[in-house]
Amino acid sequence: MFCLSVAASVPAHAETLDEAFAIAGQQDAALQAAREQTAAAREQLSAAKATRLPSLAFDGAYLRLDQAPQVEVELPAVLQMPPLQMALADRESTAYGLQLSVPVFTSGRITHGIRAAEAAHDGAGAQLRGSEEDLKLKVAQAYVNVLRSRHLQELAASSVATLTEHVADARNLFDKGFVARNDRLAAEVALANARQDELRARNANELACAAYNRLLGRPFDAPVALDELAPAPSSGALAELRTQAVAQRSELQALGHQVDALREQAASVRAEQWPTVGLFGGRYSWRNDQLVDDTFWAGGVSLSWKLFDGGLSGAKSRAYGRQAAAADAMRRDAESLVRLQVQQEWLQLDETWSRVAVATQAREQAEENLRVARDRYTSGLGTNTEVLDAEALRVKTQTGYYDATYDNVLAGLRLRRAVGTL
Repeated sequence: MFCLSVAASVPAHAETLDEAFAIAGQQDAALQAAREQTAAAREQLSAAKATRLPSLAFDGAYLRLDQAPQVEVELPAVLQMPPLQMALADRESTAYGLQLSVPVFTSGRITHGIRAAEAAHDGAGAQLRGSEEDLKLKVAQAYVNVLRSRHLQELAASSVATLTEHVADARNLFDKGFVARNDRLAAEVALANARQDELRARNANELACAAYNRLLGRPFDAPVALDELAPAPSSGALAELRTQAVAQRSELQALGHQVDALREQAASVRAEQWPTVGLFGGRYSWRNDQLVDDTFWAGGVSLSWKLFDGGLSGAKSRAYGRQAAAADAMRRDAESLVRLQVQQEWLQLDETWSRVAVATQAREQAEENLRVARDRYTSGLGTNTEVLDAEALRVKTQTGYYDATYDNVLAGLRLRRAVGTL
């Protein structure tokens, strides 16, 4: 089943590029993975924020000793009695408690941790936008390849039709003795070559349709009907597009958020060297028959200060700082590459637009040249070679026109991707 014949036989709605973007966005597995990464970053942000909230914990324990602990009480000497031994606790006991804890001061550890999670979440969102734009560009390239290959298949079919008519003319003139047998043979060879070109063009169109359908999650042999795309010149000045790209490119935003996240992580780890203060309170119970009251309420203030950790916190903080510096250097390099990419695509768009104008005029001239060559040949004023050369020139010119047109369309799409507006 050929895409061209199927599309011609099925009165389907011509799919637009925006519709193709929407369908591919729902089907692409890599984009779904990027969405899951963003959702994971959102959950990590929620976890970081939860560290500053109160926590309620239940603790329980069962204790069994090899013997019940006892305490020896010395009696006054005047009583002349040996020391008394009293049980301090039972041999077996259970304890449990319900405690509420609230962090009051952590030297900025929680605050910087939350900021790091926020930056990581924003970075994941920027990466998701970049994945969406990459998918759009991939779909756009497949979309344009279908249009290009379809027109080239139509061109190959028209060349077969033209040469078929010319072979008929050459045979007719040969039968009448007006031309040599060589004219007929040369025309038939050219027709055979054109038929081979048509087969190759048809195969290329089938592959282009299959690649397009794969991106949209459809069967490879599904019919493809696409809306035409028109060439267009650049819509902005180069300097403005560069500035816009630096501000909007998702890759630069992701690297910027990565730098912020690493710096906040460094500050959070560094804060572990300083004291933390918290409040706690709860109800506790120790099931021990030796106690008069084994259930009680308690509350207090906790202070924790790790005075020395062998340099662990400082080394980890400096490591995060080095990673932040590396990410910042990568961001600056990426910014330079983005500026170059914008210039490259802008120049490509300008070049292809000029090619479209030239190819349009040459296309019309090649059609007229073929018409004149055929008229001269059938009138006995021209040669067979002139007709074959005119047809080859027409095919070459038409191919150049389609190449210029769709190179221009792709250059415009790549420029939008480079600027971050696709």
